[in-house]
Amino acid sequence: RKYTSLPPNSINMLSLLIESKVRLPQCAPTPSKSSKRDQLRGQGERDFFLNIVRDVATDLDLKSLSHKTVDNISVLLDADGASLFLVDGTRSKHTLVSKVFDVHSGASRFLLPGGCASTDNEVEVPWGVGVLGHV
Repeated sequence: RKYTSLPPNSINMLSLLIESKVRLPQCAPTPSKSSKRDQLRGQGERDFFLNIVRDVATDLDLKSLSHKTVDNISVLLDADGASLFLVDGTRSKHTLVSKVFDVHSGASRFLLPGGCASTDNEVEVPWGVGVLGHV
């Protein structure tokens, strides 16, 4: 029943694709938190750290480097998410600025516009004040 006058259903469409040998586009899978954790267990900590260092050493962009660092640390600590705050400003007026805020472990930075975390996610905290209150 190759050709019918009825609209094709999903099974017929699949059989037509298989018969015509059409190749569907393939996307490279992004490493998830569980695959990174499995890689850590399989390789051993030393090799995993060397792979992280090799990955970080080839990157010069602060934003993508921060994202990689936070993602790898959250995998190592088995955390659901993490944030990284950097000290910014003059000596008299320090602030904590998070270029990478609320990164979910294993989240792909390639899904975000520009290839890394968006600037809308930036959080600035005055020096001496905590995220939840005064320190």
